[in-house]
Amino acid sequence: IRDSLDVAGAIKVGGAINLPGITVSGTSNFDKIEVNSLSIAGDTSIQGQLTVQKNLTVSGAATFSGTISAPSVNIDS
Repeated sequence: IRDSLDVAGAIKVGGAINLPGITVSGTSNFDKIEVNSLSIAGDTSIQGQLTVQKNLTVSGAATFSGTISAPSVNIDS
């Protein structure tokens, strides 16, 4: 296909797919997503557990409504 393609139903792909650019609008569900770099411009809600393997930097205020557990905590003020 070298021009536009309109599909009225579901698309099923049995193997890998390479998309140089993709825009998704509306509600979408994905079983697993792997991303090398992620930037989110709007509000974000994570309903499951979040694990950070390296550093976490917060440039604004942070609110925690549960217990915080850490082997050490350094606070400037």
